[in-house]
Amino acid sequence: MTVKQYKKEYALLVALATVTVILFFTLDTLENAISQISLITEKSGVDTRYFTAVMKVVGVAYITQFERKYCVTAARGRLL
Repeated sequence: MTVKQYKKEYALLVALATVTVILFFTLDTLENAISQISLITEKSGVDTRYFTAVMKVVGVAYITQFERKYCVTAARGRLL
């Protein structure tokens, strides 16, 4: 018995709420990881602009991969 069986329009909202809750629980760990990577970058002498650019690219790639997996799970081939 799932929400998708009875109210398909609410299934997306439940999934987004679940992801939001999980994200809030993992933000602390993510913050620690980013600060450690930043510390390593500063000690290595690499310019922080490169670190920022790489982190943005990784973030966009992660979000894109997550959305793709969600669309496949939701039996949709694309976002729109």
